[in-house]
Amino acid sequence: MKKRIDTDKVVALARKGKSNKDIALATGIHFNTVGTVLKRYELNEKEIQVFDKSKVSILKDLQRRIINSISDDDLVKMNAYQKTTMLGILIDKERLIAGQSTSNQQVLFHIVEQACKARNGLESEGENTTDRMDGGGS
Repeated sequence: MKKRIDTDKVVALARKGKSNKDIALATGIHFNTVGTVLKRYELNEKEIQVFDKSKVSILKDLQRRIINSISDDDLVKMNAYQKTTMLGILIDKERLIAGQSTSNQQVLFHIVEQACKARNGLESEGENTTDRMDGGGS
C-alpha cells in the first residue's frame, strides 16, 4: 500500500526553513518525494496567485462570453424567472468581485422602516390595551 503524503505538513516544514532531508526524516517519506511535493506546491501556489490577481478580469470575460452565447431565440424561450435570476446573479457577482456592496439597501431600509412603524403601532395599541385592562383609563 502506498504511503499517504501529508502535503500540508511538508509545506509547513519547508516554510519553517527545514531542508528536504529534515522534512523527509520528520514525515517518513523519501527526500526526493519531498522535492517533488514542494515543486508541485510551488507551481500550484503561483497559479493561485496569478488567478487571484486576475479574478475580476476572468469573471468579467466569462460573463461576456456567456452573455454573447445567448441568442435572441434563447431569451425568448426563457421565462421571466429565469431571466431575472440570471441577471441578478451576474450583477451580484460582478459587484462582489469588484468589492462593491451586494446588498439591496433600499429593501433593507424598507424592512427596518416597516418594523419601526409596527413597533410604534404596537406601543400605541399597548397603551390602549393597558387602559382597557385597568378599567378603561378612569
